[in-house]
Order: sequence, then C-alpha cells, then structure tokens
Amino acid sequence: SNYPGLRLEICTARWQDGSEKRLLDMVERRGMWPSSQQRYCTSDLKRGPIGVVIRGLAKELGVDLVINCSGERHAESDDRAKLVELEIDERLSVNKRFQRTVYRWRPILTLTEADVRQVVADAGQKLHPAYDAGMSRLSCCFCIMAKKADLLTAARLQPELARRYGALERKVEHTM
Repeated sequence: SNYPGLRLEICTARWQDGSEKRLLDMVERRGMWPSSQQRYCTSDLKRGPIGVVIRGLAKELGVDLVINCSGERHAESDDRAKLVELEIDERLSVNKRFQRTVYRWRPILTLTEADVRQVVADAGQKLHPAYDAGMSRLSCCFCIMAKKADLLTAARLQPELARRYGALERKVEHTM
C-alpha cells in the first residue's frame, strides 16, 4: 500500500440473510427502476453501507468525531452544484449515549475536471480508467442520474451489462 498503517474498509450492501444486495436484484424485486425522486439505489447501496462502516469503526475505535470524505463536484450536476463543502451529517451524528459527530467533507467540490486531473497527477497517481474511457463522472456504470453521453459510453464499455439492463427493462416493463 502507498499508505502503510491505514485500513481500507469495503462497504457492501447486504440483504437481511447476509447475501450481497445488487441493483438488478432490487429492480427485479420491486418491479421498477430507481428514479431521481425514488433513489433507493443511493440509500440502499451507498449511504446505508457507508453508514454501517462509519458507525462500526467509530464504536470499535472509540472515536466521537468522524470525517466522511467524498468526491462530488459542483460541475457534475445541478443537484451537486447546491452542495456545500463541509456539513454535519445529521443522519450519522448522535447525541445520546455514545456521542458522535460525523462531518461530510467534499474537498474537490469547487474544482474543475482539469483541476482534479492536475491534483491526481501532482500526487503521482492515475485517474480511474473510466475517465480516460470518456466518462464525465465516476458513479455506477449505468446511473439513473447519468448524462446520455455517459450512458452511451458505458454501453460501449460494458455491452453485456447493457444487454442485461435492457432485458430487465423488458421483464419488469419499466425503463431505467
């Protein structure tokens, strides 16, 4: 690792029986895709599992202050343009028996894509290959919030997965 002594925690969404929760299974069970108004994919597959890890680590390490760092940028969408760089995560912060304050920190929020590329290069790192393949943001391969150009790029990069999405759209009679 480039950062000895630091742990890497992998967040995995799980059903109550312990099996891995996946988007296509969720769509099949619900009979519909998530939407901008019903983003159950974000709550179930991202925020929820991240919260489990944060709560578990805070308890394990006995810490009362957590900083959850994420890589949203204003330029990525109208909704992201409204985000602030630092805020208290009310959902994960508690003021009861175990005091815990969790901050959401978005350190690259105001950076342009060119700025991000430069920061990564200056650190001697490489961007995720999805960017070089033409994706404008790193999210789920076929995100419901994606721009059409990103969906087309994703379909070119992952044609078998695109076919699976299409087949599921036909099966549940609901389009992504």
